[in-house]
Amino acid sequence: MGLIYFILTVYIHQLIPTIMNKLFLTILLFSISFFSFGQIEIILEAGNPATFESALNDIGSNRGTITIKRKVIVSSPTTVPENITLNFFNGGMLSMSTTLALNIEGNIISPLNPIFEFTLGVPVNHNLTIKNKNQTIYPEWFGTCTYQDSSITDDKNTIQTAINALEPGGEIVFKGNYTVNGPINITLNEAAIRIKGIGAYMYGSSSDDTNYIRNNTTGIDSPIFNISAYGIRLSDLNFRGKTKSNKGSGAVGRALNFVRANGSKDLDAAISNCMFVDFRTAIYGEGANLKITDNTFTASYMGVYINQASRDTIGDASKANTRGHIIDRNRFHSIGSNLPNDSLVGSTAIKILGTEPYTALEELHLTNPTGTVKYFQDYAIRGYYNHISNNYADDCKTFFYGTVDRTKIDGNSILLSGGTAINIYGGEHGAITNNLIDGSFRWNGNQLYYSGQEDLVPTGHGVQVEYANFLTIHDNQILNKRKHGIYIIKSKNSSIQSNTIKNFNRHYHLASGLGGTQSNFDYPAQYDGIHIDCTTKVDGQGYNIQNIVTNNVIGIPLQNVSARYGIYMGDGDSYGFLKDNFIVSARLVQPILIETPTGVCSSITEDN
Repeated sequence: MGLIYFILTVYIHQLIPTIMNKLFLTILLFSISFFSFGQIEIILEAGNPATFESALNDIGSNRGTITIKRKVIVSSPTTVPENITLNFFNGGMLSMSTTLALNIEGNIISPLNPIFEFTLGVPVNHNLTIKNKNQTIYPEWFGTCTYQDSSITDDKNTIQTAINALEPGGEIVFKGNYTVNGPINITLNEAAIRIKGIGAYMYGSSSDDTNYIRNNTTGIDSPIFNISAYGIRLSDLNFRGKTKSNKGSGAVGRALNFVRANGSKDLDAAISNCMFVDFRTAIYGEGANLKITDNTFTASYMGVYINQASRDTIGDASKANTRGHIIDRNRFHSIGSNLPNDSLVGSTAIKILGTEPYTALEELHLTNPTGTVKYFQDYAIRGYYNHISNNYADDCKTFFYGTVDRTKIDGNSILLSGGTAINIYGGEHGAITNNLIDGSFRWNGNQLYYSGQEDLVPTGHGVQVEYANFLTIHDNQILNKRKHGIYIIKSKNSSIQSNTIKNFNRHYHLASGLGGTQSNFDYPAQYDGIHIDCTTKVDGQGYNIQNIVTNNVIGIPLQNVSARYGIYMGDGDSYGFLKDNFIVSARLVQPILIETPTGVCSSITEDN
């Protein structure tokens, strides 16, 4: 037994190295095969007559690269599989008929030169599709752009051709400066695509190296991108209007136009880290769910305009579309300003309001032409569940105008406010909280307007409310407004609490600080800290009832400025909801005036 054990042991020791050597040799041969035959490169260049189709067949299922150094004709419907990379050199190009289908699933490597040429038809109607959603494409791959050749004046078709090559979820990046003479359409075929720039700051409307797309159309509402698809993402790109405007005066065109083509309300788009300059309206949308964050809007008539939730009969609220919008951490600069130019009437940084009149609660007491009673709940409410927060607006005529139904306007800084800062028309259960509103010029509390220029006096109220009820107006700082601090035209069951309102009815300019000379344009003390209108009586009772007004701080600390009342209650205070306010009576005609409801309003509210 011992001898047999010895012989077996010697045999096994001799066999193990042989097995290991064979295993190592097998692995080595496999590796050589993989790296030698899996990475095949075929070069299509001058002198090599091979076709594009034959190059694809030669690589087959191996991993490989087709390097293209000349114009190569694609003559039959073709798919480039994901295992094959197309590597273009200068002068390399694929040329094909617009009717021929070419699907690219692999990667593309190329400089910013044209690499796709379309013949026998209009190039934008091509049948090239970039199937690889991880592959970034560039407009320059589809044609020479204006910034590359001064003889070219329009990039519209080049960009449209590139956009049309994307599948949903694809990405296009703009690296240069572009000019378009008409809208670029993004349809459902390109849903959820990503449109990006390089994140360059556009430091002047005349600069040539700041990564922008310029709208060269004269149409007042003509956009750069006309977006009828959902889920579009735009980021790090700048947009310019046709001509330089004076704070929006004379500006034309739009940058982005979001209107679903199939009537759907869902936009579900996001715009971030972009800059918009010199537009009539920078972003326009009809529908729901735009997320607009960390952008800059300047020198435009309107920054963001969300429009049109149609009024529907009871049981159909599907078109109450202006909801779900998040407008956060943007800067709005010189949107209308305090210029008295007639072309800037209605200028506002943010507008959320349908084109139809808002249905007022007063209509509960009226009848329509057919004689049937109108009920407020018969109509879908527009403009609900929107968040407008943490924005910085300076030198704007109005920061917000529109409906605040279940909407939050919170934490915004609204400085050098040239008109009514927050103008509310319609809605219920909105919250206007923690906003800083200052109407003084250059943020100098002693300087309301330019010295000696009466036509540039800022005007408007701090917060104005009409046909909006059950509001929360809390913790706002409202300073140096020409008219009322908070002006309630029609609102009931609202809460106005813990606001600080100073230097309202602002009408003096002090030239150089507290000790400077004063200039009075002979404005009477006609405005109040909080003004709640007297209304025409309905069913024997005023509209503006049951509003809680408490814990507000109101005063005129700035000498040589005077105002009328700290608080004016035009429809009385039958419920005793006016209490515990701190009002400094200096430079006021009277701290509080509560009207006695008589069914007839005095003339005190006519001049507002």
